[in-house]
Amino acid sequence: MSEAGVDTSTTTPCNGRESLQTLRQAPASPASGDAWRSPLEEQMTIRHDLPPVQDTSDRGAEFDVAAAIESHQDWKLRLRAVIEGRSQERLDPRIIGRDDQCQLGKWIHTAGARQFGGRRKFADLRARHAYFHVCAGRILTLALSGQKEAAVTEIGPTGEFSRVSRDVTADLQALLPRLDPGA
Repeated sequence: MSEAGVDTSTTTPCNGRESLQTLRQAPASPASGDAWRSPLEEQMTIRHDLPPVQDTSDRGAEFDVAAAIESHQDWKLRLRAVIEGRSQERLDPRIIGRDDQCQLGKWIHTAGARQFGGRRKFADLRARHAYFHVCAGRILTLALSGQKEAAVTEIGPTGEFSRVSRDVTADLQALLPRLDPGA
C-alpha cells in the first residue's frame, strides 16, 4: 500500500502485445448492457463496483468521433498533470482502468457493437480502447503511489500508452467514413 492509499502490489504493467492479443480475441460485448469483461479484464487487479454501462443510443444522441479522439488525446495531459502534482482532479485508477466509462467506451459497448460488432476494424478498436484504459489506470496508479519515474516512462513517447493512444485514434479515423455520412 502506497502513501496515497493505492495498492500497487497487484497491479499489472501495461506492456506487451500478448495482453492486447488477449483483448482482441475476446468476443464482442453483448448489446444487452449485461456486465461483460474480456479475459484480460478478468485478470486485471483494477477492480470496480460500478454498474454496467447503460445504452443511451436510443436517446437521439449522435456519436461524435472528433470529440472521442480529442477526449482520449487529453488523457495524456491529464495524467501528466497528476504525475507532476499539478492536477486538481480526483481520479480513481479503478474507474480510469475501465473501458466502458467514457463516451467512446459506452458507444463501443452499445450502439457501436450493434452497428460494427462483426467487423475486424471494430474488434481492433474495442481491444485497443480497452488496453488504452488499462495503461491509463496503470500510469495513474504509479503516479498516485509516488512512482513518478515509472509513470513518466510508461506515458513517454515510446511507452505502450502513447502507442495504443495513436492506435485508438487511427482506428477511430478508419471508422469515421462509416460513422459520418458527410466525411
